[in-house]
Order: sequence, then C-alpha cells, then structure tokens
Amino acid sequence: MPALFCSCEVKNEYVRPNLPEKLCCITIIDADDTTNYSFSWLNLFEKRNSLRYFSVEKSKQSEYSEELTDSLQDFSYILSSTEGELFNFISDKKRNYFYMELPDSLAFSSGNKYTLYAKEKSLEEISAETIVPDPSPVLNLVSLSRNEYNRDIDFNGSELVWGTKYYSGEITISFKKGDKGRKYYALTIDSKGSLLPDLSFNQPNVIYFGPIDFSVRGSNTPYFISEIQGINMVHLNGVGFSSVEVVSDPFLIDHAGALFIDGGQISGDKCIISLSIPFGDTRTPISSLGDLRIKLLSITEEFYLFEKSLSTYIKVKNDPYAEPVYLNGNIKGGNGIFTICRSTIMELHPHWHYE
Repeated sequence: MPALFCSCEVKNEYVRPNLPEKLCCITIIDADDTTNYSFSWLNLFEKRNSLRYFSVEKSKQSEYSEELTDSLQDFSYILSSTEGELFNFISDKKRNYFYMELPDSLAFSSGNKYTLYAKEKSLEEISAETIVPDPSPVLNLVSLSRNEYNRDIDFNGSELVWGTKYYSGEITISFKKGDKGRKYYALTIDSKGSLLPDLSFNQPNVIYFGPIDFSVRGSNTPYFISEIQGINMVHLNGVGFSSVEVVSDPFLIDHAGALFIDGGQISGDKCIISLSIPFGDTRTPISSLGDLRIKLLSITEEFYLFEKSLSTYIKVKNDPYAEPVYLNGNIKGGNGIFTICRSTIMELHPHWHYE
C-alpha cells in the first residue's frame, strides 16, 4: 500500500498508517538537463539542487516517537540498465534521511529500461523499473509582453516591497500533440540572471538563478500544478521590509512548482498555454525578469500519477474531513517514485526590470 505523504512532523517526510516499516525512496532524473540551482549566496545547501537526485528514508508513524528518530543503517543504492550497473552507493553510517545528487555523467536513452535497487539493514529490499519516454516536443513562443499594475498591495494581500507597482511577464506558448500513444508532460520555469533587491546585505544586488513562480491565465488543456521533488526555490517572506534588521530571516525555501498535463486531453493538434510570471512583489525573489528558461519535460505515466496524488494531498491536507490521500508510486516493497524524464528548453531574453 502506498504511503501517506504528510508534513505534520517534518516537511517532506512520509507518515504512514499502521503498517510495517518500509523504505521510502524518491528518484527523479532529467536525462537531458544537469543544471545546478544551488543557492550558494545563501549558504543554504551543501549539495546541488537539481533533477538529478535521490532521497531515501524510513516510513514512520507519528504516534511512535522512537520511529521518528529511526536511522538508516548499512544502506545501499544501485541503478542499472539492461547493459549492467550504472551507479552504486554504499553507506555504513547511520542517517535519519539520505539525499544525494547523481553524477552528471550518467546517460539515459529513450525506450530503454532502468532498474533501481535499495536495501537497509533491517528492512525489505525495494526495487523499481522505469522506461524512459520519448523526447519532449519543441516549445513555440506565441506571444510575450509585460504588464504593470498600479496597486498598493500585491496578490498576497501584503504591501509591496519596493513601491506601489506590481509587474508580470505574460507569455503564451504552444507545443504539438504527440502522435504515438498517450504522452504526459511537466512544465517548469526558471530565471537566469534575475536580480534580488539589496536587503541591506551591504553589497551590490546578487544574482538569482533558479525556479520562479508562475500562474496559468488560460489553457486549451486540463492541467494541475504540484511541487516537484528535488528542485528548491527561494521566496521572500511576504512582508514589506528594506533591511534584515527589520526581518531577521527574509527568505523561505520551498519546493518549486511544475505544471502537469495529460497529453491525451489536449484539444486539437497542439497544446496552448498562457502564463503569467510575477516580479517586484513581496513573495517572488526577483525584481527583474532576465533570461527565462521554460522547460517542457516528457514524463512517465507513473510520475504523472504520483504528482497528481501529491497535488490532491496538498489541497486537502488542512481539511479534517477529507479522506486520507495515498501517493501513487512504482516502488516495489516500499514507497515512492523512480522516474526518468526527457526535456527541451526554450530560452527567452525579455530583461524587464522593476522601475
């Protein structure tokens, strides 16, 4: 039975129903993009931040305090293909939670099957298989414009950080519907070279390179937005401030959001999506849109269903009357997801600044 994903103890940990302990593993790999989103200027991450990662922990029950501190012992993790072993990691240290970036040198091909094995001293071995999907379609730009809003508060109901204007980039894109069977897609956006304001760091504005927020203004295809595990982003804390003396911790770290689409539901021969990208407000970490990268990932059905169940959980987690939500996954003997994606990237260079 899949695990119940819950953040009531520590964010992104599995809290299971009354079942035997199992290994929980998330492995999400982008075969085509090894981009590093590490926020070195905040000194927040010792490891890279990308879609080349795996994480492992034990499932736990919140009512058993001894399980909340259970650690992994004599842990091993192996990735292999039909041609042999690709990656092997063994650890004899005790760890409550294990996270590791996979090497950039690992190559994955469409149509090939890959297998995951993981083992811990006291638990059942887990395994999973995935077949890499076809490359994702090419993204096409339909329109690009900047909007300016004169208002005293932003959409979060807070005072604006830098003034009384709020900006957004309005982008419409399209891609052709696949003609060979049912396809599934995910879309992410990052900004390369966007500037953070000088929050009294006593230094020039720093460069932000990483995922950014976006919303959907219109689409000819049903979609949902969910957190994508493995990529983190920075948010401002949502209050008006000009120095860290006023707000001691101006930054929040969250999982980046991605838009998910079932290609079988695309109306017509192509998917058309209109997006809005905010900047200059109290949540988005950027005061300008520099070089934008819009990524379209071709994903497996298992990954799509995993994210759909996660999206449902996030929507109902604060509703005491909602039924329990269980994550769909493909890990045998445990919980989680093992998936490999293909991706294409469209780069835009609007260079719109807060004024």
